[in-house]
Amino acid sequence: MNSDNLDLALIKLEDALTTYAINYQIEHEIEVLFLGSQSILFYHKNINNNAIINSYEVDIIVLLGKDYKDKLQKISNHLDFAYGYGSNLHDEELFYIDNMSDPEDEESNVKKFPKNWRSRAKTINGQFNSKINFTFLDIHDVCALKLIAYREKDLEYVQALVQGSVLDKQILNKCLNETKDFIDENKINNIKNKVNYFYTLPQINIFNNKINNIKHK
Repeated sequence: MNSDNLDLALIKLEDALTTYAINYQIEHEIEVLFLGSQSILFYHKNINNNAIINSYEVDIIVLLGKDYKDKLQKISNHLDFAYGYGSNLHDEELFYIDNMSDPEDEESNVKKFPKNWRSRAKTINGQFNSKINFTFLDIHDVCALKLIAYREKDLEYVQALVQGSVLDKQILNKCLNETKDFIDENKINNIKNKVNYFYTLPQINIFNNKINNIKHK
């Protein structure tokens, strides 16, 4: 996956959510939270490393508010059909949008994030609709969640970012510490030991040109 795919996902989501807001009479802002590995492409558009960009799914959560369960369910169904696994988008563009929204408790996934994740996240407005907001989880929070999951592909992802000098060790440890309310402290310490090992490995180039930081206002 590449940054062009992410840009296309933003366009598709903004267009769809603008239509759904009209159809279901939603007048307040709609927030789309990007929480998966491909969030890295928002911050670093020219990543070129298979361990980092090998995934072809864009993980999102749509946040409407607790009083909009029925409307969120309908929107989720539409998004899954139009842009989910096996959709035309998937067939034509070779990536899909994995909508992880839970209409019964839209904060269910967010509750498992590091405590202060929102202070580190970046939010942008839709290109044509300022009531559609796209929020990208900070890459350190993404990596903290991947380390907690501790799957092989997640560890490879974090390792590549460490070796590519993208992650700040202090911030990453801070994110891990913010999960102590629901993650056993012994597990967190074991994860930190793994992270320490990653930082002993040689640096690698994970970018395809010299400009690797994308600034967003």
